[in-house]
Amino acid sequence: MMWSRFHWMPFAAADAAILGHLMARGSVDRIAVLNLMCASLEPGDMQPILNALSGGALPRLHSLLLNGNSLGDRFCMSLAASARAGVLQALRFLNMCFNGITGKGVTALAGALAQGALPRLSTLDLRCNQVDDAGVEALAESGKQGCRALSKLSLARNSITPVGIDALAAALDKGAFPALECLSVPTPVSQLPRIKEACEKRHITLADQLA
Repeated sequence: MMWSRFHWMPFAAADAAILGHLMARGSVDRIAVLNLMCASLEPGDMQPILNALSGGALPRLHSLLLNGNSLGDRFCMSLAASARAGVLQALRFLNMCFNGITGKGVTALAGALAQGALPRLSTLDLRCNQVDDAGVEALAESGKQGCRALSKLSLARNSITPVGIDALAAALDKGAFPALECLSVPTPVSQLPRIKEACEKRHITLADQLA
């Protein structure tokens, strides 16, 4: 949000370049929560912000809210590259629901997670995208390797089939996501016995919708 003399004004795509410039200068380095939700942002709009983050801006950032934009796979790939640079060490909450993300974008992000690029990430919200089985399988693999702090994973309202859910269940059985407490998956596959059993064994709350 941005302040005018009389009222709050929503963040818009045109403001992203200004914010990126301020971030790069260190003028807003105390920001811990960056809320860019429902700002009609596209991947190109976010590049100045990602460039600043890659340069070490916002070292205290723990929450990044990007839901309700049009960022897609291209942004996920850029975010993964920034994360691999080790500049998002404090990030705990990442919301990217309603962004047209497919398995390709999630696979790129999962690759960074598997390498421990976001060591403190505890909440990942990917609801209402187009994530497929390949994306879920990549996430499951990241849970075995580097995504150790994740406690809440939201995948409801995506294009996930029993194949992807069984892969996730198998990963949970093998100890993936050791800190996981809450998991949401699409309604049809949330009723599959294998994922229900895996969650019950681990005392993970399984739902078809998590806010």
